[in-house]
Formats: sequence, C-alpha cells, structure tokens
Amino acid sequence: MLINEVHFPRSYRVIPGLLMAGEHPGAKDSKEGAQKLSSLLDAGIRLIINLMEPDETDHTGRPFNRYGGFFRQHGREEKPWAEVSAYPICDLNVPSVDDVTKIFGTIKSLPTPATKTVESLSGGWVAKEAMAISIYCALWVEDDFLAGVRTTVNHNGDRDSTGAISENILGCVLGASAIPAKWVDRLELNEFKIRGQHTYL
Repeated sequence: MLINEVHFPRSYRVIPGLLMAGEHPGAKDSKEGAQKLSSLLDAGIRLIINLMEPDETDHTGRPFNRYGGFFRQHGREEKPWAEVSAYPICDLNVPSVDDVTKIFGTIKSLPTPATKTVESLSGGWVAKEAMAISIYCALWVEDDFLAGVRTTVNHNGDRDSTGAISENILGCVLGASAIPAKWVDRLELNEFKIRGQHTYL
C-alpha cells in the first residue's frame, strides 16, 4: 500500500494507493540507487515485481545494477518485511497467461498489514487480549526483534503492555544477540541487568 507520494522518475500509479509501475529502481550511482529505493520504502512499498531478463542491458550495453539485497535489507530494518520477486519477460514481448497468473498470485499473497490485524484483535486492555497481540506479533515477524517490537507498540490500544510482553517473548526465542546494540547500550545499570539475566537463566 502506498502511504506517501513517491517522487520517482518515469513512474505512474496503476491503482491509486495500491499499485504503481515504473522504470528500473536501481541506478549506476550507488548513492542515487539507495535514494530511489529508500523513497519506495518510505512510501510504504514492500514488494517489487521485477519483469526484466537477468542479462538485460541499458541502451549503452551496460548491465543494470542489482537492487534486491538493498531493498530486502533496509526493508527489514525499517519495516516488517520487503521482497523482490522476479518474473523475467522477454524484451519487446508480452507476458504469457501463465506469467500473469503467477504475478497476480504473488501480489495477492501479500500479508495483511500487521498494524490493522493487531487492532482487529483487540486493544490489549486485559491480559488475554494483550497476550494475543503479543504472540501474533512475535509469530508474524519470525526472526526480526526490531520489527516485532515496532509492530506491537504501533496500535491504538495498551501499547506499553503489549510491547513489554512481546519483547519478552522475542527475547526468549531469539536470544539477547537479536536485540539492537544501540538499545542495550542506553539501558541504565546495563551491566547489572545483563549479569542478573544470566543468573536467572
């Protein structure tokens, strides 16, 4: 879903607020490419369907720079997920019915935005509601501690409670190494708390 306006050259909205089409999102200059991809992530875009052939080149014969790794990595850091799916279509050709079916299937398989699902569960004002939200967030993000915490505190209910519960669940499942170092370093009495943690475990 497109949250913000995308300032992206040679692109257009196919379905306003949901689907856009445009040129190759990378660039020859790595800084420019990062800015373009970041603008897509900032706009709420979480899936890129790449229709280019693997060995396709630009008008000068130079291969296009790859961008999938950057998009996935930075999407995981800032939001719950980001993905690039490749369905190569021969240049100057049209996709087959099978190709279109697979592409639409990929788009339809997009997960429900986590925040909306959380709010549909409840506000987390009583224990069983808070536990339901926390478990859902922990399962939904799988191995991403940061995304799990952000998801479980970005709703309109009892966010401090659901955040505390999900942090405990994710911490037990993923271990202390999954917690961002910048969060740990800012804790008061950090050394004492870590020593106590090992004592209780």
